[in-house]
Amino acid sequence: MNQQEIAEKLGISRTTVVRLLTEGRELGIIQIYIHGQDDGMRQEELEAELMKRYGMRDIIVARNVEPNSTYNVAARYIQGIMPRKGTIAISGGKTMNAVANYFHPIEGENELNITQLTGMFGENIPSVTVAQNWAEKLNANAVYLAAPGIVSSPEKRDLFLNDANIINTYKEICNAEYAITGIGITNSVKENLKNLEFPPYLFEELDQRCVGDIMFHFYDKNGRFNAEKVSSCVVGATTADYLRIPVRIAVAFGEEKVKAIHAAMKGKIINIMITDEDTARCILQL
Repeated sequence: MNQQEIAEKLGISRTTVVRLLTEGRELGIIQIYIHGQDDGMRQEELEAELMKRYGMRDIIVARNVEPNSTYNVAARYIQGIMPRKGTIAISGGKTMNAVANYFHPIEGENELNITQLTGMFGENIPSVTVAQNWAEKLNANAVYLAAPGIVSSPEKRDLFLNDANIINTYKEICNAEYAITGIGITNSVKENLKNLEFPPYLFEELDQRCVGDIMFHFYDKNGRFNAEKVSSCVVGATTADYLRIPVRIAVAFGEEKVKAIHAAMKGKIINIMITDEDTARCILQL
């Protein structure tokens, strides 16, 4: 519609329409972008089937037309919906770092903050590096959480979170409007926990009761966080902090992650899922 048609439909003046559109662009609510080479890279039929089953805010399914299609589609989708102001909280890991490599650089002023959801963990790409990569590509401010991602006790976790250098980062996490993460599977993630002083029975419980994790917060087949003893040792967002973030996006794919993705969608741990067409078909077969 043109501005006059909008005014007539809403019963307001054309001047008001102009003002609202201008404010919307300044706030990042209204964005204009050009569809380029990503046209045709999404599997819309699978998206519709998954939306019908899971009733989420959005589901994006990348066609496997090239090895890194999912990263490409994820980057374009995220850039299309993200604000120019506020806070996006992200996890670390290879997937998150790969997505950043497909962002189109943004020029001009940008009042966006990129903060880590947790501290650093594992031997993969550090979450500090991922946050820095996202911030550079999106012309945003990086907010770091200089601490380990998980420690051996809740008391040690509290010591880190009460540190003066971390308090402001934690506040930024709590104010985030968007959370963007990968999804882990129990068998591989628990290997990173073996350096900590957790009792052996805890690992048995994870095997028996959990199918996946987001930032070391493990959940069951129904998408309910159910490993509080581990979660209470995570330095960063708690499960409650995470679930309070309005837009929770996950990027994950692969046959080994099908059950974990299905559970996260079923339990509404996430409300936007980005995956590939092979994974989507496996999920629909469950």
